[in-house]
Amino acid sequence: MGVCTLASFSIPHIKASLEANSYPLRNSIILDTGSTIDICNEISRFLNFKVATYGDFLYAGDVKVPILGYGDVDVQAKSPTGRVILRLHDVAYCPNFACNVVSFRKL
Repeated sequence: MGVCTLASFSIPHIKASLEANSYPLRNSIILDTGSTIDICNEISRFLNFKVATYGDFLYAGDVKVPILGYGDVDVQAKSPTGRVILRLHDVAYCPNFACNVVSFRKL
């Protein structure tokens, strides 16, 4: 049985699963107040990686998106004192996701 997680993400007038590779924010990291999970679409960003059990997925709107694995990802952020590195744990790897998402709830 798979894991069902929610991510609130929409791209007006674009089908995310079909055109995610050409989406202008594909390499961006977006802070999402509605997401319950951190998501990364680029395997090279993972510091460690574990393959997901068969059937793990999340919903983005009404689209079921497969999760291929989990791991840690470093994210660079701006702070009042300069740039800081945040290490996110248990980030879902979804290569076809339109952008990278940091869950405000998990943060």
